[in-house]
Amino acid sequence: MTAPGPDSLLEVRDLRVRFTVPGGTLSAVNGVDLVVRSGESVGVVGESGSGKSATCLAILGLHPKGTRVDGSVLFQGRDLVQLDDRAMRSVRGKQIGLVYQDPMAALNPVRSIGAQLREPLMLHMGMNRKQADDRAAELLARVGIYNARRQLRAYPHEFSGGMRQRIVIAMAIACQPPLLLADEPTTALDVSVQAQVLDLLAELTRDLGIALVLISHDLGVVSSIADRVAVMYAGRVVEQSAAIPLFDAPRHPYTSMLLDSISEVENLARDEDLPTIPGAPPDLRRLPPGCPFAPRCPRVEERCLAENPPLAADRPDRQVACWHPVSPETAVDLEGVR
Repeated sequence: MTAPGPDSLLEVRDLRVRFTVPGGTLSAVNGVDLVVRSGESVGVVGESGSGKSATCLAILGLHPKGTRVDGSVLFQGRDLVQLDDRAMRSVRGKQIGLVYQDPMAALNPVRSIGAQLREPLMLHMGMNRKQADDRAAELLARVGIYNARRQLRAYPHEFSGGMRQRIVIAMAIACQPPLLLADEPTTALDVSVQAQVLDLLAELTRDLGIALVLISHDLGVVSSIADRVAVMYAGRVVEQSAAIPLFDAPRHPYTSMLLDSISEVENLARDEDLPTIPGAPPDLRRLPPGCPFAPRCPRVEERCLAENPPLAADRPDRQVACWHPVSPETAVDLEGVR
């Protein structure tokens, strides 16, 4: 994993999350290591079911009852996994903000926007109602909501999807937490609104000095905002690097194939099929003994089927979990199987 330093804000160590489901135990997160430094933007990417959102919810202790969580989540030196729900309520919102995927689900439809913005300000910041209203109007204006004070009386259904997501972002930064988790914050929005929301997140985190963990299945979204990127597959981080080196020269075959499935779309002829990664992610109730990506990997060898590679230092500030990582000289091997 990326080495912790004196400016490390969040250190996730060997995080494991297991759910009891029909047919067995589902291992949603399988030993995730992740470091987020103060003021840094980290993208977490991967296909649906790779464990991105489960990792995010485990950090905040929002997993369902009966979930087994092992490992540690050190936030400012405090292990959040060891805290009970009452102690975690003092962390959520005040120290770690959360932007949900679906803004309509995150907002209470029968409470005004002002009432929902006032709540964390009065609870965590000790403000009275007038102070909270003033601050709430400032927050709405800060995220681009016009006539902010008047809009405090409005309800969620009176806003578009993009405006609702701006309101959710305003709620997440209300107490100026040092860390913001954004779980697929642009998935439900059209492309033009996606760009606006990403620009807003980048501007706010930069101006306020907030660290950001942006979870997405879209590498294009992550590339526009992240300083570092962690790629997840089958509940594990399989590659982690500064963003530019990762996009320029991915080392894990999975990362390389994800990038190619995006970059080649605009060059397709009308009668060509969209580039895809063959096969499907493994059943997380019955993970294979070796590398979980081996059944889909064009570089698979016998060792890959028997031994799961650790996430290990590959180059300066880069880690990869692969017995046969991609290099510029061997990238042609991957091209030949698509």
